[in-house]
Amino acid sequence: MEKVADYSSALMQRQSLPVGWADSPARRLVLRWLSSLGCGQLKLEEQGVTRWFGEAAADVPLAIVRVHDARFYNEVLAGGSIGAAEAFMLGYWSSPDPVAVVQLMARNLQQLHSLEQRMPWYSRMALSLFERVRANTRSGSRRNIAAHYDLGNDFFSLFLDKEMMYSSA
Repeated sequence: MEKVADYSSALMQRQSLPVGWADSPARRLVLRWLSSLGCGQLKLEEQGVTRWFGEAAADVPLAIVRVHDARFYNEVLAGGSIGAAEAFMLGYWSSPDPVAVVQLMARNLQQLHSLEQRMPWYSRMALSLFERVRANTRSGSRRNIAAHYDLGNDFFSLFLDKEMMYSSA
């Protein structure tokens, strides 16, 4: 449990990265979406700036989000609630009470769905860019194969049998 506390403490103290060219539009869209919160209040902290969204509600605890990395906004915009969860796991944001953040989002499902309904357009654009970068050209295929199969025995030993064979075949 001590390692988890140390990790959380380190994340909360981490400095934000500068905003990249793709982060600024994503930030604007996510902040615009957050301004439509109808139930509960969110305190968003980033680079010494505090923004408040929504209104306090007696039955919803105050949710605090500390953005450590501007890529948080791209993750949320591209992936909605799943993107926010992945951004949390990547350390792009933290909260002293992540349960309160989830409760706030659950109370605002209609607004959350409105953001996620816009995702297909953004997701298609991101997927198209990803596919171009990872294209299966001669050199791209080599790169893709190396990324998927040259992972080392430590990784494969996690799910293969002791002879390093696929046991489900």
